Amino acid sequence: MSSSATGVNMLPAPTSNTYPAPRLLPILPSDIPTMARIHVEACSPDLFFRLLYPNPTAFQKAVEDILRSQMRSPKIKFIGRKAVNDQGEVMGWVSWLVAPREFKYDSEESLSLYATPSSFTKNDEGQNFPVRDGLASSFYGKQWKVWREWAEGKCHILVNGLFTLPKFQRRGVATALMKWGEEMADREGIVSFLLATPWAHGLYKHIGFKDFDHADLKLGEWALGPEDESYGWGLYRLWFMIRLPQND
Repeated sequence: MSSSATGVNMLPAPTSNTYPAPRLLPILPSDIPTMARIHVEACSPDLFFRLLYPNPTAFQKAVEDILRSQMRSPKIKFIGRKAVNDQGEVMGWVSWLVAPREFKYDSEESLSLYATPSSFTKNDEGQNFPVRDGLASSFYGKQWKVWREWAEGKCHILVNGLFTLPKFQRRGVATALMKWGEEMADREGIVSFLLATPWAHGLYKHIGFKDFDHADLKLGEWALGPEDESYGWGLYRLWFMIRLPQND
């Protein structure tokens, strides 16, 4: 999940490869620290995520807390899969949150299952581009508004995270993980939603997701560091996407 070029950044759909298919195993509570580490490492090259979550230690702790909350929640059903290679290394993971019709994206308790921006946004001392206040509120506020309008009132799946370690990217790991989940959605007849970054947008389109809205962020407006575009600040677009269940 990354973008550093000026303008709206897009990556091509994944190409075929000859790497062995990963084993897809359930995510267990004991896996949470590993999943959080992969999450942070996968996001680290992305300027948007470095602005949104400038403190990696706090970021990882928050991800661990959120995963525990999701796994324990009586409000939603957590389904997670990790991709493991023949050497036993976890290459990546994905999670889906299955929400019932009555689930609401408007209470503090409900929103805490998805993100806790206040625990992410403390700047590290000496950070080379400290962050202007308000990015997290702006970013999450747009998300909740869209999910309230599109997802509430129907049983739905939210793809809540898809992360592959950089050294295992472009090997079909993310595609294998997503196909497992969408086959599940098809069997259950449930609509799926997600928010796509530039790095994952092509993959999601490849497996059948469609754009229905987007959010544009001018990254340079949120960074208090250099103003000479030396970090590649530009327009960063995120896509809201939907996939209807497919019937054979």
